[in-house]
Amino acid sequence: MMKVNSFLVLVLLFMASLAAALTEEQLEGLDEATREYVISEQQRIEADAAAKVIEEQKTLKAKEIVFNWPLVKKIEVLQSGGPYTNSGVNEDLVREMLYAELAQNYSITWQGNVGGLADLRSKMESLRPYIFELSESPKSSDNSYAVKFGKYLQIDRAAESMFYEILNTKLNENQDGVREVLDVIFGYNLDTEELRNELVQGLALNKEIAEQSRFGKDAELDAGTWGLEEAATPLMLLVENSYSQTGKINRTAVKSLKELGASAAVVLPRLEKLLAQRLSDGNADFREIESLEYAISAIKRGVGNYDTSSVSSTSTVQNYEIEELVKEPAEVKPVEVSEETPEQSSQWWMWLVGTLVILGGGVLFIRSKNEHLR
Repeated sequence: MMKVNSFLVLVLLFMASLAAALTEEQLEGLDEATREYVISEQQRIEADAAAKVIEEQKTLKAKEIVFNWPLVKKIEVLQSGGPYTNSGVNEDLVREMLYAELAQNYSITWQGNVGGLADLRSKMESLRPYIFELSESPKSSDNSYAVKFGKYLQIDRAAESMFYEILNTKLNENQDGVREVLDVIFGYNLDTEELRNELVQGLALNKEIAEQSRFGKDAELDAGTWGLEEAATPLMLLVENSYSQTGKINRTAVKSLKELGASAAVVLPRLEKLLAQRLSDGNADFREIESLEYAISAIKRGVGNYDTSSVSSTSTVQNYEIEELVKEPAEVKPVEVSEETPEQSSQWWMWLVGTLVILGGGVLFIRSKNEHLR
């Protein structure tokens, strides 16, 4: 029976280490061998926790060191592959801190030639071989960094091809980061007619047609960001269909129409009619009314998020015609965008409850067996 008790306590310790440790009173109810084992496990858990804290402090110190490096030094260290002389400093940390600096200072203006961005592009060019190595890596995280860094390069034929190859890889292997690549492709006007048509296809009400798109409903969220003018009517159909089926407004699609601005003028009368209908219903969520009013106002004023004039001539493809860009990306399989649902994000509560139930049951079992032995 002692073996059973020891095994049970071991299971409880592993599953309940984040909830609570056995109390002194509970320990006294165990036989000597089991009690010694439990105490040793508790000490090991405490030691592991202390080691984890030390490691986290070491990582934070290393991040502080690298973050304070000049941008040029970060680039040079990645380009040369080291040396990583400081404790806790490694390649992953250096590129993380490089991107943190780029995102902090240039995330909004990377498409234009403002605020010293031309000088930044010149500095980033020395990192081009490293960026292309990342793009060819089998690791999804490396591919993502190739996109994050690659958008600060001088965009030429090779860079354009790299973005499309990464896009196809992410679609083929069902990886995250598809929209990030599309941001760069559309941001530099590297999109093709085939790409635009397929994104719009994903918005079709007909499920069979929509499922033929590799991109799912990515355009529902980002049509305005990408200036996908041909998505205006399909987006409006999504809004109207949502209202007819559920009595609610698809605010994501409305937001994209707002961001398209004047490019969505073709659906303006339908938006105004829908707004009047929702007001007359008397049960509309104020957020629905607000989103419709904002969209109508933005379309009338011709104000949207997408503005191709922000892309300077120095930041777009140079020395070759747009028509010479890759006409058709390699054929890849359809993929659905993977997003965390509320049910997934709340599963940890179920684990916690289950752990506490097992812990309580185990303690009661141990107590009952010891009382029986007495």
